[in-house]
Amino acid sequence: MDNMLAYLAQNCIPATYWAAGPGWGNYFMSVEPINGVERPQWPTLKKYVNNTRCTAFGPINGTDATAPSQPAKPAQPAVPTQPATPSKPATPAPSKPVTTTPATPSQPVTAPATPAMPAKPATPAPAPAQPATPSQPAKPVVQPVTPITRSGVDLVGLNLSGAAFAPHVVPGKNGVDYLYPTEADFKQWNQKGIRLIRFPILWERIQPKLSTMLDPNQVGLIQTTMNLAQKYNIKVILDVHNNGRYNGNIIGAGQVTYTHFWDLMYRIAYRWASHPALYGYDIMAKPHDMDNYWLKAAQSGIDGVRTVDHTHPVIVEGNAWSNASLWPYYNDSLLSLKDSANNIIFAAHVYLDKDGSGTYSPEDTSQLNAMLGVNRAKPFVDWLKKNGKKGYIAEFGVPDDDARWLPLMDNLLSYLQQNCIPATYWAAGPGWGGYKLSVEPVNGQDRPQWTTLQKHVQSSNSCTAVGPLK
Repeated sequence: MDNMLAYLAQNCIPATYWAAGPGWGNYFMSVEPINGVERPQWPTLKKYVNNTRCTAFGPINGTDATAPSQPAKPAQPAVPTQPATPSKPATPAPSKPVTTTPATPSQPVTAPATPAMPAKPATPAPAPAQPATPSQPAKPVVQPVTPITRSGVDLVGLNLSGAAFAPHVVPGKNGVDYLYPTEADFKQWNQKGIRLIRFPILWERIQPKLSTMLDPNQVGLIQTTMNLAQKYNIKVILDVHNNGRYNGNIIGAGQVTYTHFWDLMYRIAYRWASHPALYGYDIMAKPHDMDNYWLKAAQSGIDGVRTVDHTHPVIVEGNAWSNASLWPYYNDSLLSLKDSANNIIFAAHVYLDKDGSGTYSPEDTSQLNAMLGVNRAKPFVDWLKKNGKKGYIAEFGVPDDDARWLPLMDNLLSYLQQNCIPATYWAAGPGWGGYKLSVEPVNGQDRPQWTTLQKHVQSSNSCTAVGPLK
């Protein structure tokens, strides 16, 4: 919109924004303030209001400054089908990135049942004959890959990580500080049967300044990722991987407000709600030390999404790093969350090392309890059953250097399948190198964890929706 208005201003061509005025409510294209708060579109529009350079309607030829008679209003201006080209094209990721592998898993993933495409926002009472619609992302030209046939819900997916690497380097450079997946990544996991990924993104990178437009370069990279996912029949959970913070500042504690978070989720949903590859929104990965803030922050994130998208699930993680074994103690307050679409999926994390952090520091593995994973997940699953809620395990993972961890993961996945609870493994994607939890093949060779994961990825189940089902 900014580029379009700049172009029109250069040619002295007036334009009127659709729409403002009373009665629009939450209509996603309205610029009418809500409770005195400006809508996200206004800062861009405001730049072009009261332009005094032009002396007449244009385009003005030569020195002729005579205003032509006002032309008749066209029936409907054409809406471009392609999003604006990012000002800075993405740098292709090299085969060996310089990025240092993070010691701890960067983001969890939640796997809800495949939802239908988002419904069009309800039209307010004073609706025009035909309201304008936002531009839609172009569909990939290549024909979709034929999916592997299996019955039931896709219960095991992956965290396809890399785009949120190096959070201390902002904006950073794709292929150097962080890595977006390539077509080869999607082709590889499609062939292995993966149909669900959680895709971590970094708030500071996608929105360099709070309550302003999303970064065009990052939007272009995410759009390419979504298009590749669509081509390879993979659904995507967009995961804001920020631990409840922006530049280290807790949402709601001062510098970063609940409205800032609402604005982010509104913009993300506005941009990708209609994309065929979208599974849902993990509004925030691993919030922690937010006892006084997370409930209100989560509600703001839900409200931001629902301003635009009333169909896809909103995935809500819990305070205390979303630890499944501690869930009932820290997260009962989340039961008061309101969702106009009644489609919240709660997401927890399950790691099997001593402190449940996923770092897997050297420890005694000679007497591991085969049911440890089940025991870690059970408090979360029991909480879901007690309160009639849907759940998902956004992150779980085991090291590749000790086969004794594998039966624990096997039992955990069997338990989750019995309860129709999806889970996304941490982690896969370019740039992990020798990171011991990674399941990314090395030189074409599968990692030790894959055999156990593959058994559950390729198995059919009787689930008809995300559970636990009554």
